[in-house]
Amino acid sequence: MKLTIGENIRSFRRKNDMTQEQLAQRLGVTYQSVSRWENGTTYPDLELLPAISELLSGITSDATARGVCGSEMNAHTETRRYCRKYV
Repeated sequence: MKLTIGENIRSFRRKNDMTQEQLAQRLGVTYQSVSRWENGTTYPDLELLPAISELLSGITSDATARGVCGSEMNAHTETRRYCRKYV
């Protein structure tokens, strides 16, 4: 079974005993954004991936990027450039 980036964020956030609101505050986003990531409605900005990885300490930014790059989000031009460069 392949986990999505949202499932990874939810899993590691819960393992770190963080609420969506706590994670959102530390990243400078709204808790609604975190909820949408976890539900697969949207994806975090690529610039946030290293910070998300660091905060959740168990998911590497490379693995986070692979989750985004392996998704339908890869259809976006900016994401394709990032994926080719970093993953």
